[in-house]
Amino acid sequence: MRAPLLGFLEGTGALPYIAHMKSHERRSAPRVPVSVRVQQHVAGRTHDCIASDLSLSGMYMERPLTVFARDRADVELEIPIPDGAEPLWATAEVVYDCVDATFHGTAVRFTKMSPRDRARLRAFLAPRAATSSSLQLA
Repeated sequence: MRAPLLGFLEGTGALPYIAHMKSHERRSAPRVPVSVRVQQHVAGRTHDCIASDLSLSGMYMERPLTVFARDRADVELEIPIPDGAEPLWATAEVVYDCVDATFHGTAVRFTKMSPRDRARLRAFLAPRAATSSSLQLA
């Protein structure tokens, strides 16, 4: 079972910017299950992650648990999609962090993305969203 990072680091003063999760749904776009390698750039360091869901408004990603310090809520993301072009770039705000014995999971909300990259993301997600919705209804 995963523990919210806030509880895990309670009393340490670390990561004061992470807001507590609320019981209601906060996503503004439907999530699509994916398995996409993502590079998270934080304070001049690059961290390899795997995204397990992706939407037009954000994503959830995990990476192996290691020593990791982040002193602000914004991260830069490099997201390759299989359309033959260069990876998408986005700035995102961390909205949730959690850890277990082996992984550090992070949910982010996109705050900046070029119109071209947003259109490419929309084109990548559209057929997967339709398939995902039909699978959930079956």
